[in-house]
Amino acid sequence: MLLKREPVQVSFESNGSYMVPYGTTVLEAAQLNKVELNHFCGGICSCSTCVVKIQAGNDNLSKMSPKEKLILGEFKAKQGMRLSCQTKIFGAVSLTIPEWF
Repeated sequence: MLLKREPVQVSFESNGSYMVPYGTTVLEAAQLNKVELNHFCGGICSCSTCVVKIQAGNDNLSKMSPKEKLILGEFKAKQGMRLSCQTKIFGAVSLTIPEWF
């Protein structure tokens, strides 16, 4: 029997807080709540335009895959940046969307 997971909170600095389904990607959460977030490749982990900076709740996110780390770059990865199309939310998280990518 599968357990039904409760919705989780995602807070986009300056854009509000929202409840989204457990396991939703950050990009999907933005789209569901009409938060503008660039994603030129359509969310397939090939362009890095959907980058976000994690402010709190990093432990509530999926682990970074080798492909995400490669596309994002080691410097940005060490700065707390993630690709929103690859980052699944499993608990409360707060993030910002940089004005640059």
